[in-house]
Formats: sequence, structure tokens, C-alpha cells
Amino acid sequence: MNWIGSKIGVVASPPSREVITKREPLTPFGANGDGWFELYVGSRANEVVRKLRKARRKKKELKDEIDNLIKSILLIKEHEVQSSLDMFPWLDGHHTTARKLGLTESTLKSLRKQGTNRKETLHRAILKFEKAHRDLNRLGGLDTSWSDVDKQVWLESIENRRDARSIWKRALSPEDSLTKQETQLLNKSGDILRENGTLPIRDINERLYSSDTDTRGVTTKSLSMLFKMHGDDFDIVKGSGRSTWTYFGPFGLVIKDVWAYTAGFLDADGYLAITGRGEPRAGIVATGDRGKLHCEEMYKSIEIGKLQLDQKIYKNGQRSQHRLQFYSKDDLKKLLTGVMPHLRMKKAQAKAMLEYLGAGDDMRKEELQRLIQYKNWEDTAKGETLLAEWGITAEKVAKLEEGLHG
Repeated sequence: MNWIGSKIGVVASPPSREVITKREPLTPFGANGDGWFELYVGSRANEVVRKLRKARRKKKELKDEIDNLIKSILLIKEHEVQSSLDMFPWLDGHHTTARKLGLTESTLKSLRKQGTNRKETLHRAILKFEKAHRDLNRLGGLDTSWSDVDKQVWLESIENRRDARSIWKRALSPEDSLTKQETQLLNKSGDILRENGTLPIRDINERLYSSDTDTRGVTTKSLSMLFKMHGDDFDIVKGSGRSTWTYFGPFGLVIKDVWAYTAGFLDADGYLAITGRGEPRAGIVATGDRGKLHCEEMYKSIEIGKLQLDQKIYKNGQRSQHRLQFYSKDDLKKLLTGVMPHLRMKKAQAKAMLEYLGAGDDMRKEELQRLIQYKNWEDTAKGETLLAEWGITAEKVAKLEEGLHG
């Protein structure tokens, strides 16, 4: 179908229904997230349709042509929406939910531009909405009267559905949804992290309260949620340790103490182990773009280890892992000596491995190997199995831990 042209101010011809039905690839979207109509017509689809409807009132002799043109534009728009959703594998199976959460012209543009960076927040909104929807459907299908528990579930589901929509909207329209106070909190938090390096959320909150920033109603929980949703827009990213945040400046992450930073990652997402052949190993494992960034920064900062990026978790899967591995005796000694003062969760394993690296007595090395293995599985069924297999008690292992050097 040809466009009506200058009579109604529209300048291009849409593809046929057959092309749309087959969902064949069309021209890519704009680098800034612009859709096809914005990119090639200069107006959003709804604005084009509005112009056509206005023209239809004046050009009654062209009514049928204009009606057909409007139908074609709406078909192209539907294809544009579907193509936008198809850009992101993590949305597979959730397209209907995404539509229910809201796909306006502006949110679609933001999704195309920020869908990967804001995947975690958007996916959380989707799962929250879907759970609420399932619970409401289940309650709606009950033949009996609702119990008090059912009534509470209903109330929580209504609230969760509302929260999911709010999270979705705020993630895709951050500039529109931020209050003056939130903008001030994010800017000041960025200044604090740029000056001090990685900090726990509690410390950031305390420093905000000590400043001239408006902190009315601010808690560590609400501040953490604000960072998760909008931190990327203010160069605030997750830190290496649990509940920590750091600043990502023009030259990379701002790290004031590289060993404290590495220890936080080792505690949270790392491992210390000795293989069945008696080979000590240590490593840090991360996923996603942020995890890759942290691994690269650590590798550059401590200058030891072997960096392995973009390793597939499953053979045919989409997700990948990033690893910083430590195999050599010299690398392990440097790593363990550096992180030791800062470790919280894996200090016993680190002490045992450091002693293991210098031990000559085979019996002592076996004790240290068992200590590391047990501490890795402590308070789990596997830990109990190991004790039974070795024929010793947890108290015996505790005495081994007390006897560690350092």
C-alpha cells in the first residue's frame, strides 16, 4: 500500500500483513531506543494515527484508504512491540505479563535502550506480578468461603500487583519517577562512594544522615532499593561484598583498599578448596555484566590469578560465568595474605590453606584438608556425612580450627 503522501503529511509505506504475520526482521531500532516510526517518520505511531484520523474528517473521499492505512500502522506497531520484547531472552515466556505491566511509547523506548542493564529489576517486577496473579486466580476459583489466611493472601496479592507495576514503571521511566529527595540522595551517595570507595549500605546511610541531605523517611532498606532501581543512572553499582556498593567512575571502579574489596568478593562469591589430589585452589565466580566488571577490576588491581570470562554455565544456555582462579603456590600465598585481615566468613579456610601451603607433614596436611572441606559444608547434611565418613566429631574439627596458626 502506498502512503497518501503530502495530503495528510505521512511519508512512508508500511509492510503488508503477510510480512508482519511471519515476523520477518525489519530495520533495527535506533541506537537511542527510538522505534521505527520515530526513526523514519519523525513521529510516534499514536501521533501518526491521530493525524490520519484528523485528515479523515476533512478528506471524507479518502476515508477507506485512510482506514486501511490506520490498520496497517497498528499492525506495524504491534510488530514493533513484539520485536522489542523479542530482543531480550530473559523475557521469553513473560510477554503477556510485560504487556499487562505497561508498554507505552516511552516505556518501550526505555526497554529497548535499558532492558539489559535493568534486567534484574524488571524481571523481579514480572515474577512478583505473576505470583500475585496466580494467587488471585486461585482464590477466585475457590468454591468455599475464604479463610482468614485466604483474605490476607488476597490483600497481599493486590498490594504486590500494585508494587510490581510501580517497580516496572519506575525502572523504565526513572527520570519521570524520581523525586527531588531521591535525586539528591543518589547524587550525594555517589559523592560519598567516589571519595571513600566501596561501603556497606549501612555506612552510606549513616554518612547521608550526617550530611545536609534530606533524609526524612530514609532507611537502609529503602536506600538499597533506590540503588538497585536507579543506581546505574548515577554510576552506583553493587560492591564485592554483601550489601555493599561502589562508584563506577570514568576510569573504572573506585577501589580504596583492593584487598578488602577482594576479600568481600571471596567471602560472598568465592571458594577455597583442596582437590582429591591435594592441590589447593581458590577462585571467585560472578555472573552478568557487573560480575564481569568486578572480576576484571580485581585482576587488574591484584595482578595475580587467571581470568576466565564469558564461560557458558550450560552448553546451550544463554547465561555465562566469569571466574578469577588461583592455582599457583605464589598466587595463593599472595591472595591469602592480602585478604586475611578482611575476611569474615572464610577466615578459617584461608588460615588452614595458608598453613597447608607450607606444611611438610602429611598427617597435618590431611587434617588441614579435612578442616577446609568441613568448613565449606558446615551446618549442612553434607557436613554431617563428612564427619561420619572420617569417624570424627564436630568438636574435634573445632579443636583443629583453634590450633590454626595466625
